[in-house]
Amino acid sequence: MAQLVDDIETLRVILDLENRKYSTDYTMDLFDPSVNACFRVEPVRAFGIDVDDFTGSPTRWTFG
Repeated sequence: MAQLVDDIETLRVILDLENRKYSTDYTMDLFDPSVNACFRVEPVRAFGIDVDDFTGSPTRWTFG
């Protein structure tokens, strides 16, 4: 499930975390709604597979 994030304070936190993690210096212009958007994604199911062990490695997660 995806939901548009348009709360300014939440966007500021996201931007701060991204700038710290990736050593970037993005500004709030990144979230200008005329060119970009930010979505919160809440997974229902996910799976992962190791490319070197395709048939023996599938892992599944189900989220409440």
